[in-house]
Amino acid sequence: MDKILILILSLTFSAINAQHADWLVQYKSHVSINLKASNHSFIKSAEKISDDLNIWRVQTNADCSHFELKSKLSHSKSIKSISPNLPLEKRTREPNDFFYNEQWNLKRIAVNLAWDQTTGGTDLSGNDIVIAILDDGFDLYHEDLRQNYWVNVKEIPEDNIDNDNNGYIDDVLGVNIQNGTGIHAGVKHGTQVSGIMCAKGDNDIGIAGIVWNSKILLISGVSNIAEVIKGMDYLYQLKLKFIMSGGTEGANIVVNNFSGGLNRIFPSDFPSWCEAYDLLGSVGILSVSAVANVNYNVEEEGDMPTLCDSDYLLTVTNTNIADKKVLDAAFGPISVDLGAPGENIISASIGNDYETISGTSASAPHVAGAIGLLYSLPCQQLQNLSESNPSQAALLIRESILSSTEIKETLELTTSGGRLNIFNAMLTLRETCGNPEAIELDFNVVPNRFLAVQNPEFIKVAYSSENLDNHQLTIYDMNGKVIYLTRFTPPLFENGLIEIPTAGIHFSRGFYIVQIRNAITSISHKLLVL
Repeated sequence: MDKILILILSLTFSAINAQHADWLVQYKSHVSINLKASNHSFIKSAEKISDDLNIWRVQTNADCSHFELKSKLSHSKSIKSISPNLPLEKRTREPNDFFYNEQWNLKRIAVNLAWDQTTGGTDLSGNDIVIAILDDGFDLYHEDLRQNYWVNVKEIPEDNIDNDNNGYIDDVLGVNIQNGTGIHAGVKHGTQVSGIMCAKGDNDIGIAGIVWNSKILLISGVSNIAEVIKGMDYLYQLKLKFIMSGGTEGANIVVNNFSGGLNRIFPSDFPSWCEAYDLLGSVGILSVSAVANVNYNVEEEGDMPTLCDSDYLLTVTNTNIADKKVLDAAFGPISVDLGAPGENIISASIGNDYETISGTSASAPHVAGAIGLLYSLPCQQLQNLSESNPSQAALLIRESILSSTEIKETLELTTSGGRLNIFNAMLTLRETCGNPEAIELDFNVVPNRFLAVQNPEFIKVAYSSENLDNHQLTIYDMNGKVIYLTRFTPPLFENGLIEIPTAGIHFSRGFYIVQIRNAITSISHKLLVL
C-alpha cells in the first residue's frame, strides 16, 4: 500500500473576505441581465465570459469585499456565486524560456523532474555554487548567461593591478589562461557549453540550462596541455582559498568541465595531466571531460584525459534523441563512464543568438550541470560533508550519478552502462540525506479530524508520502463541489507543507472535506467552518 498521511492541519487567522477590484459574478441560469448597460458608478467594466453559465467578469473602480459588491449589484438575490478573479499559480517548474520545447535533451535526463526539488543557485549555507568551464572563449554579454557569471569581488576591474595577489591581473570574470588577463575571446564553443549547463532559466527568453542560477567561472584560452593544467591550478587555488577562509574568499567550485582532449594518446605519456584531477578532487572539485568524437575503444587506442585513472574524473560519451550512443563517439568499458545527450542540442551562441551543437562537447556539460544541481539540494548531511570533507562529498556526488544511470544497450561498453538521469541521481541521495518516514494510511492516527475555522488567511497542510509522483489536494463542500484544487510533488528529503491561501475560497458555515490523493490511494479529513 502506498503510504500517505495528512499529519497536521493548522490555521492562521485574519479576514477571509479580502478586498478586490476584479470579480467573477455568476447569476442563476434563468436571470437575464446586461451589466454593460448598468449605470452603477462603481463598475469600471463588465464582460460576459460565459453565456451558458451566465458568468460575468466585473471590474470595479475601487477595491471592495464580496458582500459589498453583492449589495450593490442589480438582481442581487439571483446571484449564484461571486468569486475574486485571482491570478493563477504555476503548477510545474517547467520554465517559460522561448526555446524550451525544443530542448528534448532536458526531459530525456529527467531534469524537469529534478527542478521540483531545486533549480540550483546556492548551497544550504548560502554559498554560490560555482561551475567552472575550461574552453576557448565566451560571450560575456549574452542575455541568457551574463547574470550567471561568477565575479571575483576581490579584484578591481580595469585598474591593471593584481588586487587579490593571485598572479592574474583584472581576473574579474575568470581568466584568459593564455595571456593571464581577464579578457576573453568572444567565440561560440565555450558559449554553447555554458548555455547547456547554466543558461538562466524561467526568464522568458532563450533556453533553460540544467541549473538556472549557479555561477559560471570562465577560463578561456585553453589550447594545449599546459594551459589545461594551468587552468586547473587556478581553480584549485580558488577553492583552497574558499576552504581556508571559511567561505569568505575564493570560490565554492564544485565541478569543472573541459570538452576537449587528445585522440589516441595514453596517460603514460602525460602523468602530470592526470595528477591534476586528483589535486582538484582533494579540495572537492569533480572534473567532467568529453571523450573523442570517433567510434573506437579508448582502452585499446588511447584517449586523453579519458584514460586518466582518477576517482574525481567523469568521462562522457554522446547519445542521440533515439537514446542510443551515436556512431561517432568513443567507448570504453573501463574508462568511459556514461552517456549524455549531445546531438542537435540547442544552446546559446555569440551575439545573443541560439543554435544547435553536436558532439561529446555537448554531452559533457550535461553531467557537469547535474553535479552543480545536486550540490544545491536541501540536504543537510551533504552540506555538512561538503564543509568537513569536501573530497568525500565529491565522491558521493560522483557515485550518485554513476549508480543511477538509465541502462542502455548501446552504452554497455561504459563503466555505468547507461545514460545520465538527474532525478534518479537525486533519489540515490535519499539514504544519505534522509528519507522522510511515511506513516501507513490510517484514519485513527489523527484523532481530531474536525477543526473549527474562523476567517483563516491560510490553511496549512503538512503531509508525508512515499510516492514521489504527482499528488493532488482538493477541498470539497458537502455537496461535492470542488472549491479548491492544487497539484504538487512531494519533497525528497523531508515532509511536505502546503499553504493554501483562502482569499479565493469563499467558505460559508458548515463542513468541508480536505483530500490528498495520488494515483494509488487517497486520504480525507473533515473541516468545520464556524
